[in-house]
Amino acid sequence: MSTPIHNRIALRTARIYLIGAEFWIIFSDWLVWHNTGVEHQYIFNTEVLKGTLFVLVTTAALYLVLRYQLRLRHKAEAQSAYQLSILQHVSDAIIAVDFDFRIQSWNPGAEAIYGWRADEAIGQTIVELLKPIYPNGVSRDTVVAAFHAQKAWRGEIIQHHKNGRPLHIVANVNYLKDDTGQAIGMVTVNRD
Repeated sequence: MSTPIHNRIALRTARIYLIGAEFWIIFSDWLVWHNTGVEHQYIFNTEVLKGTLFVLVTTAALYLVLRYQLRLRHKAEAQSAYQLSILQHVSDAIIAVDFDFRIQSWNPGAEAIYGWRADEAIGQTIVELLKPIYPNGVSRDTVVAAFHAQKAWRGEIIQHHKNGRPLHIVANVNYLKDDTGQAIGMVTVNRD
């Protein structure tokens, strides 16, 4: 069984630190004794041994911390890849927009429902691309105000396919938040 990559990286980094630090201890000790002209044994000098012990302890600590941090990073990357895979295989349209309603993310479900490829949709506004119509005479401003007041909105809307055909959509809109909980845009899950 091979060693996980994060263990190999941590071990390699710790080795480099160990070699460099040990070289520096021996070299600096040699410089001190060379400049004073006093003879001594470099390897068995008490100061060199203390320095070597310190380097060994800090190397072990560095290895353990790096291994732990790299393992956490690997888990986070695996979780992100898993979540991305889910988004890519959902049949609903999942669309992320900024506060100007400019499309930031467009999944394959959105491509299938609306007919626009992601590279065609990203950067455009929802209004420009999908030409929404709110039923029962409700205005866009009313829906936006309700969304901001309730922090979410669910309702029916008519949006348009790339070929101009109207689509009756059930939209579920929520705030999109960053790691600190700050709203950075909106995400909608739309079903035809």
